[in-house]
Amino acid sequence: MRDVRLKLERADEHFKTLYGSIEGFLETNQDRIPGEFHPETSEYVFPRQGRVTAEPDESWGPILGDIVHNTHAALDYLVCQLLLVNGGTSCDKTAFPIYATEEAFRSNGARRLTGVHPDAVEEIERLQPFQREADAERHARMILYRLEQWDKHRMLHTAGLEMTFRVVEGWVDAIEAIIPPEEDNTIAKLRVRKGGSNAKVHLEPVRQVVFDSPGQVFSEQGVLYILRYVRRYVAQTAIPALEPFLK
Repeated sequence: MRDVRLKLERADEHFKTLYGSIEGFLETNQDRIPGEFHPETSEYVFPRQGRVTAEPDESWGPILGDIVHNTHAALDYLVCQLLLVNGGTSCDKTAFPIYATEEAFRSNGARRLTGVHPDAVEEIERLQPFQREADAERHARMILYRLEQWDKHRMLHTAGLEMTFRVVEGWVDAIEAIIPPEEDNTIAKLRVRKGGSNAKVHLEPVRQVVFDSPGQVFSEQGVLYILRYVRRYVAQTAIPALEPFLK
């Protein structure tokens, strides 16, 4: 297990570096933009003023790749240990399988687990994303796999700050729609239902940086959130579930 732990510790070291850099970036990009309520349309209009977004650091890409690779490798190392403790001698063809469907796992995953004790194989099957059925793509292990595959062929880049709405005073009955701006001097419009004029709404940067990978599930949340999510799965779910088979 020492090799598995070392891989996670290495990933954690990179995460701390990335976290500090992103937090510093966010601290300098938090200007709020007050909304102007237009009662005739029940819309808050947010005028463009100053610099509300900034470009992320290019060095984050390689750091992200290192975090993903080391976290992913920890699971592959774990399967290797399971094979060795069961009398195997070579880990050249082993890996922690990951499949979104049961059919794919049974037809391809078994080859990755040759030599691993059947009870451990059964536990690995229980940890598969396909167990979540329709939501398999949002399983932490599947997201980690997608990140690993992406980084093998291209850099994991990040996008700048996203924007969100936050009520800072009073109340808003309900947000009806976020309307993309049509004018160059407007960032966005927020349409609310009756009662919206009783609140003061500001547009402010979300405290997160996202992956610049349109269409990918891992781009739906902030970078730091996604990395914590997959790390927590590996350290608190996968490893504890399989560690008893190493004794």
